[in-house]
Amino acid sequence: MPETPAGCRDGSNPAEPVVDDSLTTIAIDSIDDPRLGPYRHLKRNNDTHRSRLFVVEGDKLVERLLASRFRLHSLLFGRRYWQRISLAIPGQIPVYLVDDKQIEELVGFNFHRGALACAFRAELDGRWQYLQALDAACAPATGRPAVVVVCPAVHDPENLGSLLRTSAAFGATAMLAGEQSADPLSRRVLRVSMGASLSLPIWRTDNLEHALAELRERWSFERLAAVPDSGAEFLPAIETGVRIALVLGSEGPGLDPRWLAACDRAVRIPMQAGTDSLNVAVAGGILLYHLCASHLAPQDPLGKPTVEPNPGLEAASIARHGL
Repeated sequence: MPETPAGCRDGSNPAEPVVDDSLTTIAIDSIDDPRLGPYRHLKRNNDTHRSRLFVVEGDKLVERLLASRFRLHSLLFGRRYWQRISLAIPGQIPVYLVDDKQIEELVGFNFHRGALACAFRAELDGRWQYLQALDAACAPATGRPAVVVVCPAVHDPENLGSLLRTSAAFGATAMLAGEQSADPLSRRVLRVSMGASLSLPIWRTDNLEHALAELRERWSFERLAAVPDSGAEFLPAIETGVRIALVLGSEGPGLDPRWLAACDRAVRIPMQAGTDSLNVAVAGGILLYHLCASHLAPQDPLGKPTVEPNPGLEAASIARHGL
């Protein structure tokens, strides 16, 4: 069934939303209603990787979820917010409406954005999309560098979210995350990444050793360990325009020796004497810019970025929409 705008109204028009007949809107009076279970106490339930569902908050992330490969479970709106939304919502998806004040009580924190959505996790934790993205990015005709960001144990959701947002902005091909990293589909990661988790191919695996070896053996990636050690090569000496797996350490202890041993080279960022390290999200941004900048398109005269298409993301989009 084609997607139809569920309802929209400009600020000067007092009319009710124009709702497609196939859209199921359900007014709910009690936050104890079991249908609202996935949205309950989101702050308390931020560790979601064991759940088959995840939740996004705010109209921008809801819109990005609607455009993503993930299958929707339901949507939730405050009644006042519902009057002014302009989102293309597929038919047959339950849309729950509650009083605006009840949303804060339901989710467990101050919430002023009026819109949430719940979706099912993709099968295999993104393995298939990850493989499709790498195969496309490494095809001989692309002429682009392929960069995979590897996070064995980035525990902090805000750091992982920042890395995801930066990876998407600079055109990284995919992210590979170890089981000790934060959940890429947790509420805080999704919020900080501004939904990059929904578009950038991510594979969260419990066998990172095998995945790192596969990058070398299947696609000829050079595995680059980011460390502050004096014996590592300085970043400006690292060749760009090639296939790089950038392996980042965790907050505090940095990169575990076993991941360092699994890499082909080590790199460090030149810093002022007396500074021993950078936050992992900051360091990741600097490293990614160096590795990807040569293939970022310049801005147009209006100041809008005109980034060249990323074949890895295009492959994921084609797989998502069945084109």
